[in-house]
Amino acid sequence: AELLKQKGYRTAIIGKWHLGHHYQYLPLQQGFDTYFGVPYSNDMESLVYMRGNKVISHKINQKYTTKTLTEEAQKFIAQNKDQPFFLFLSYTMPHVPIYVSENFLGSSKRGIYGDTVQELDWSVGQILKSLKNSKILNNTLVVFSSDNGPWLAMKANGGSAGELRAGKSYTFEGGMKVPTVVMWPDKIPKEITKTDVISQMDWLPTLAKLNQLKLNDDIAIDGLDISEILFNKSLKKDRTLLYFEGDKLQAFRKGKWKLKLPYDGFKGNKWRQAIKAHDTLLFDLEADPNEKNNYYKIFPKQAESLANQMLEHYKRMGKLPPSLITRTKADHSHFKKQYGGQ
Repeated sequence: AELLKQKGYRTAIIGKWHLGHHYQYLPLQQGFDTYFGVPYSNDMESLVYMRGNKVISHKINQKYTTKTLTEEAQKFIAQNKDQPFFLFLSYTMPHVPIYVSENFLGSSKRGIYGDTVQELDWSVGQILKSLKNSKILNNTLVVFSSDNGPWLAMKANGGSAGELRAGKSYTFEGGMKVPTVVMWPDKIPKEITKTDVISQMDWLPTLAKLNQLKLNDDIAIDGLDISEILFNKSLKKDRTLLYFEGDKLQAFRKGKWKLKLPYDGFKGNKWRQAIKAHDTLLFDLEADPNEKNNYYKIFPKQAESLANQMLEHYKRMGKLPPSLITRTKADHSHFKKQYGGQ
């Protein structure tokens, strides 16, 4: 948002923010002109609607959040159709707890999760219809994607990664790989499927390139300009990616190869599904995207080469910031003294 304002864009985020709910971290202090939505996940305490920097409602009926966010987005499009704009529409669904309006309840064969996806699909259609009615659809870049894989600990309400291994919270592909659909009728050819590895972090340098904007040399940028991929070309080099769980380096990918470091396993709890321990793993993601076959013993030199490259890549990043503390336990010793027990 800060970048695009240099080109006169009107900027808005509608929906979930979750990048800090204190004043200095809210959207209006990060380059956005307009903000309507919730400041964090919809399962957290004190869920509120905010407009700008102010809380406008402590009572949210989550059956209607998808519809409400869509209507807010349509208003923004109508008000800004005659000028460049950047709209980040971040739906709260299908994050648990999942809700759906009466119009879509029972509309799928997948239970309430499927009903929620049906409503999201309808909502995206409404956004595209607004762009079309405003006669700007053909010259608008539309990106539809997700932030992580399914939350498998939530079972039927947590989504599915299909054949991909594991889900959210883990560094197997089921937790990290997400679908992305891009549309720009005047610029991007239709019905093309690309297999290049891209990251959500690529959108910053890509939008900078498309708008002929220079990024600040003092800022370390992890993403790459992927505009060539959008126009049906390919990156000229193998992509390298480091996979982290919190602050722990767990895997490395270069091109089709992925090296995964040994893992102690996790017995599972109500937040994370159980996962078995494993030794070093080597996958060929082109031949085996589901990570079923370990090639570590078959190609030990390949594994060693990847391990060395991973360490070099990691060292080049320099000292990383400490992992954020997101929650600490409350001191309930006064209750124990008063009533005893836990």
